[in-house]
Amino acid sequence: MPSMGYIIMGKLMTEFVSKDNLHTATDKDKIRRLMANAERLGEFGVVEKCSQRLEQLKNSSLQKELKMNSAVSKIDLTYWMGMNTYYGNVPLNQSMRAAQTNLKNYNLSYDFETCNQLIDQIYGDITEYRLTKKDDLAIRIFDMIQLWGGVMGIKKFYFSGLRHDLPKWLPN
Repeated sequence: MPSMGYIIMGKLMTEFVSKDNLHTATDKDKIRRLMANAERLGEFGVVEKCSQRLEQLKNSSLQKELKMNSAVSKIDLTYWMGMNTYYGNVPLNQSMRAAQTNLKNYNLSYDFETCNQLIDQIYGDITEYRLTKKDDLAIRIFDMIQLWGGVMGIKKFYFSGLRHDLPKWLPN
């Protein structure tokens, strides 16, 4: 008698793993439960098959991960960063320009023209902050990160007064 199951995309999916469907099972928790029950009942042949199936699934997962890592390593990150409107020697996008203008409402004047200028300044200031731990530098870095992220969120952060309340947003 076939096991009870449900149909997904025209394929019968069993709700449990048994010694009859173990070779196609992919749910590791269910395989482990079958293995524990088989061990409890002294069915050591089933225990061994469960162990082998779990090892097959582990190896299959590792192979997929290796293929993915191989594919990812072939991506030309420099090219794609240059194509992104948040990176590269490209003008600030519309949202960044609006953020830069909005910051002037809070007496913060930045005059970045390209993303590279902004990113280079952020990196430089982070390097300096690591050496000096100056609060005003931390605030300026955060301002520039807000600018880099665009117009969203700037008003709330600056209206709230949190900008100068470092303990609330900057870890020691």
